[in-house]
Amino acid sequence: MEKGKTNNPNGRPKGKINKVRKMLQEQISDKTVTMCIRKLEKLAGEGNTDAIKYLLDQKFGKATQRTELTGEDGKKVQIDIVYRVATQ
Repeated sequence: MEKGKTNNPNGRPKGKINKVRKMLQEQISDKTVTMCIRKLEKLAGEGNTDAIKYLLDQKFGKATQRTELTGEDGKKVQIDIVYRVATQ
């Protein structure tokens, strides 16, 4: 396979759920999901940072990370775009 090429150029159709997720949605009861959420809440309450992060990410979405690029003394950054023409 060539670098940068894909065997599936159209990708997965929008809205299509993968097989594992579909199976889990069909087989895991609401009671089990509620139990898992309560366990996560308990762990978060005990200071488990992974549980805290997971719950916050699920509730509010993952935090966006912004990066501001500036040049010397906070001035604008100059970007030069160079195009190369391939010759044979």
